[in-house]
Amino acid sequence: MENNFLNDWYSFKWFSINQLQSYEWENELFLYTLFILPIIYFLKQILSRRTTFQVSIPKSELSNFKFSILRFIPNIFFISALILIIISLS
Repeated sequence: MENNFLNDWYSFKWFSINQLQSYEWENELFLYTLFILPIIYFLKQILSRRTTFQVSIPKSELSNFKFSILRFIPNIFFISALILIIISLS
């Protein structure tokens, strides 16, 4: 029984579209800000054209560098935290 409880508790069905639509939202306006987040993020990327410094790894090896994907982890955590905060506010 406990194994079934854990499977239900950690299920991804809680984040499905049908499940989210079944809730009664107190502040639906906060929920609409989820659509604005990607727009704000891309505007921030476009408007903040900072000067970049050259790295000590040549460009040819930078794309094949096996740890170069790790630079996206903080952005992923930040965006997911914003999404969860907005869902909890609504």
